[in-house]
Amino acid sequence: MQLPVDAIRETFEQTLATTDKPVIVTAPTGSGKSTRLPGWLAEHTAKKVMVVEPRRVACRSLATFLAKQAGEEVGQSVGYSIRFEDVRSKQTQVLFVTPGVALRMLADDDFGFGSVLIDEFHERGWEVDLIATILRAKRASGALDAPLVFTSATLDAESLAEELDALVLEASGRTFPVTIEYAEDGVMMPTREDLDARVTRAVRDIIARDKEEGEILVFLPGKGEISACAKRLAALKLPGVELLEVHASLPMHKLMRVFEEPVPGRRRIFLATNVAETSVTLTGVTWVIDSGLVRMQLHRAGRTALALVPTSEASMDQRAGRAGRVREGRCIRLWSRNWAPRAITPPEIERIELDDLLLRAAICGLDGKALEAAPWVTRPPEFALEGARKRLRKLRALDASDTLTERGARLS
Repeated sequence: MQLPVDAIRETFEQTLATTDKPVIVTAPTGSGKSTRLPGWLAEHTAKKVMVVEPRRVACRSLATFLAKQAGEEVGQSVGYSIRFEDVRSKQTQVLFVTPGVALRMLADDDFGFGSVLIDEFHERGWEVDLIATILRAKRASGALDAPLVFTSATLDAESLAEELDALVLEASGRTFPVTIEYAEDGVMMPTREDLDARVTRAVRDIIARDKEEGEILVFLPGKGEISACAKRLAALKLPGVELLEVHASLPMHKLMRVFEEPVPGRRRIFLATNVAETSVTLTGVTWVIDSGLVRMQLHRAGRTALALVPTSEASMDQRAGRAGRVREGRCIRLWSRNWAPRAITPPEIERIELDDLLLRAAICGLDGKALEAAPWVTRPPEFALEGARKRLRKLRALDASDTLTERGARLS
């Protein structure tokens, strides 16, 4: 099976062979970077490859897909490790892991991987930023001699390359134009109010207008909203329509159903969280309905809270692009065209309290002066660092020099 990213294989391997700098690969979602690059790294280094994925659903689905392509059971040459699930063997050469698992492995003296691929880096979760910082620190000190590769569909590659002292490779993808529409139904900005009713109206409008049976992808902020929309749409009893939920806690047998090829005479409606924004590629989608909402961690009075907020313009564009994978598509945004979103989502490290980050960093050897000198991609805000230090000193997790104590190690 030929994929768009295959065009850069020779350049990718030559780059790894001629530089020790990190490599950034940019390519549209669906171009094949998440499935091709791990194998290329394994062949190039002849060593084990760690692939860091931001979500459990991506770890499981990608490992299962690659194992199937190789005619194997997952856990043989390709495996995954997520919280409460460790599917690998002594033969595993490519291991997909979530950021939390990667951090635990980085804390071990025997890391055991010959290269690391950090996928979907543009999402910039705090754990992923910390992983990048730890890897860069280990490479700078000589403690780790392994290629470091970042991939993304929508990051500002040039500014990141400057920050990481990295090289950029760009792969093209198959994309078609996407027409953006706005549901001018009295809602100025993205909101949860009457969301299930507004989604239902948009679905009925699509089915009335498009007789080509294009799949419909609906972006919703969480499982509660997915359930409400599923219940309302099921009550319509639309002929030939199948409703499929897409979120990180799906059991594997249900998850694999969403990757099946479209069937003539059947139209699927995917009700998805933002896992479908980049982590999961759904075939056959030609319509997107975007609620414009996301749940995001934010500072709240010395704590980190999960808040429902409008997503960024970059994220909205990423969602719309999912409609243009197989033919010209359309995206219906459930708010007014007169509302202006923020341009990008700030890195999570700038939005949360940093107690957990400091403990995780310290377990991996970044505490005290080492933390101050660490090569951050985006340096954590000083006020948040100091607030976290004060709380951890009070807990006796850090000593007066901000070095991890035995109690801090147990807490971590």
